[in-house]
Amino acid sequence: MTKERPAMTKLRSLILDVLVEAKEPVKAYDILEAARRKGFKITAATVYRILDYLESNALVHRVSSINAFMACLNSEIEHQPLIVVCQRCRKTTELNDSGLYLSIFERLNELGLSLTAGSVEIRGLCPSCQDSV
Repeated sequence: MTKERPAMTKLRSLILDVLVEAKEPVKAYDILEAARRKGFKITAATVYRILDYLESNALVHRVSSINAFMACLNSEIEHQPLIVVCQRCRKTTELNDSGLYLSIFERLNELGLSLTAGSVEIRGLCPSCQDSV
């Protein structure tokens, strides 16, 4: 099922472009600085509001464990992402494995728990960091 694209202002588009071009999670204050370099006179609160808007429209994911944001790789389809974060180098990968997500969701239900965030984060070590151990 494809989603209808939300209304995009110049500033929303800029912030999304910053995340897409980064190809890695970006902290909100780095996004703020990128917007200011492009001539936008904005505050941190505005950046956070736009990030919340983009997240609510499934265009970006919040990576809570490193306090950053990343562009969604599959924003055209409705999905529940699994975000894998290397705890050493911060390399982040979005997995779209509905079976694995469903297993986690079902197991949490069995335990009487429910997910409170839109994505599940898994921390570990990427292959490069494993090789350097």
